[in-house]
Amino acid sequence: MSNKIETIEQVQALFSASLLPAAILDANKAAWCNPAARILLDNSQVLTQLLGYISRLTKKNGDRQAARTLHLAGAPEYLFTITPLAESGLFLALASLDTSSSQLTLAAQKSNEQLDQLVRELFATVMNLKNLSLLYEDDTGYAAIKKLNRDCYQLMKLGQNTRWYTKLLTQKAPALQSLDLAYHLRVLTSALATKMLLLPQVKLATEIEDAPTEILGSTELVDAIVTNLIDNSIKSGFLEQLLEIRLTLRTYGKNAVITIIDNGSGLPAEFSEKVFEPFFTLDESHRSTGLGLTVVKLAAEQMGGSVLASFKDGEGSTISVTLPLDQRTILSTSSPSSAIPDYFDRYSLIHIMLSDVVDPPMP
Repeated sequence: MSNKIETIEQVQALFSASLLPAAILDANKAAWCNPAARILLDNSQVLTQLLGYISRLTKKNGDRQAARTLHLAGAPEYLFTITPLAESGLFLALASLDTSSSQLTLAAQKSNEQLDQLVRELFATVMNLKNLSLLYEDDTGYAAIKKLNRDCYQLMKLGQNTRWYTKLLTQKAPALQSLDLAYHLRVLTSALATKMLLLPQVKLATEIEDAPTEILGSTELVDAIVTNLIDNSIKSGFLEQLLEIRLTLRTYGKNAVITIIDNGSGLPAEFSEKVFEPFFTLDESHRSTGLGLTVVKLAAEQMGGSVLASFKDGEGSTISVTLPLDQRTILSTSSPSSAIPDYFDRYSLIHIMLSDVVDPPMP
């Protein structure tokens, strides 16, 4: 008997402060649960299903010591692991997020869509305020409008990277197809250069091969890579000197390589790998989710490529994205895609992703 009590006490001590939902149950009730599990067990459907499953287990013959994993209709985004506790007749139930769950993916996508909609409605409401013209005539009021304008776009930027991260992490990224990378980069960087006119302390230079460069890729993933890298370079610039960003596209053997070099503040060399970890950021303003370079890495890998970063503290950075060429395509007969995004729309990707460093368009 002492062994049973000791086992149960050990389980309680181990999981009492854990963020992992844990509960001890018998066939009739929940004998104990930690705070993380309380919300789940408050759902009567979840508790009923758990108790029903445990009741069926206790009636079965055979090996009752093996752990079992199951989904419950009451909490489809969780996986529940049920483990018998010695010979006590009690069971330990642990719940963990099921990252493969389509329900979880849909929930994340829906929250991103709601974030975009919320920001757009907020912005539209402010722009329709009565006497708004008076704010434009007042220095303080105009500054407030500009700040609100940028903050709205910044929220959409966070939502955009979160959406990309969710898609890539859950294998819901856009379908890959034959894409002339050189042509698409010329269109994208042309729009970027136009945007940069609003930021005279930044000079963007491009060197893109004239010949078609076919990859098996996606315009959305390429845009995610380039806009995040350009955004990252701009944020690294020094206030007292011209920031020079150079984007090149070259082919080497069976690969196309996009390289972005800047003369910004760079980072200590030891961060060359760490910057690609999700939610890693050195931004003390807390305006970054730390997902930009993670999205770059995941997007490149989705297209069969890789990313390499080189930093020099105080001297800038070089980031190269290597993407395999589509060997099935005859380059000389390739034709550019006609599905080019409208990069000049006020809610376009470029306006959103560069909102932290360049004022978005005012109405």
